[in-house]
Amino acid sequence: MLQKFRVLCVLGAMVGFPGAAAVRLKVRAVSSAADLHAGPLLRKTPHRSHFLAEMESAPALWTIQEWKRRGIRVTGHIPPSGVVLSAPDNADLRVPGMRWAARLNAADKVSTLVGLDEEAPGAYLVEFYPDVDMDLAR
Repeated sequence: MLQKFRVLCVLGAMVGFPGAAAVRLKVRAVSSAADLHAGPLLRKTPHRSHFLAEMESAPALWTIQEWKRRGIRVTGHIPPSGVVLSAPDNADLRVPGMRWAARLNAADKVSTLVGLDEEAPGAYLVEFYPDVDMDLAR
């Protein structure tokens, strides 16, 4: 039930994607897979990786079901047209309506405000993908 609710929330947040818009990360905008130059594959969950995918429009229910059939989970939404996917190694992410997909750089995951004149130096909010084991995150 929680999974269905999460999918509905992601779909609801994605209604009205504008065409050909860059995905806006906190640190910059990404308009193609070439903008993401992920370094060596470092991960905490064996045999899975997270990908940012830009879509032409909100993924249809059949798209999400097809990803699920392939072992791929939608774990988030990045406005205006991006989804974050958790996928097993060698999974085929491609579906109709996908512009591109790639892994994020480590630098894209950390705010540019970290290390500057922060209001509370050394105090940070850390958000993990929903499929990360919270014991491992701690």
